[in-house]
Amino acid sequence: MLNSKVDTFALADIARRNGCKTIKSIAEKTGLNRNLVSEVINGCRKPTSDFMYKFVEAFNISGEDAGKIFFS
Repeated sequence: MLNSKVDTFALADIARRNGCKTIKSIAEKTGLNRNLVSEVINGCRKPTSDFMYKFVEAFNISGEDAGKIFFS
């Protein structure tokens, strides 16, 4: 099994560039639980497939970029 690492800096940067400066605003834009967003952005938890899907959709991230962010 590969041990991939999520680029949490990229997640936060994408959110910030799209006007989401707080965990609460990211949660509202994505429809994700605020605690889950916080744990993933802070590197305390790996994202679920639902997290990845909703984040990519909410911030219109390309498949290539999503691969780099979530599976680097």
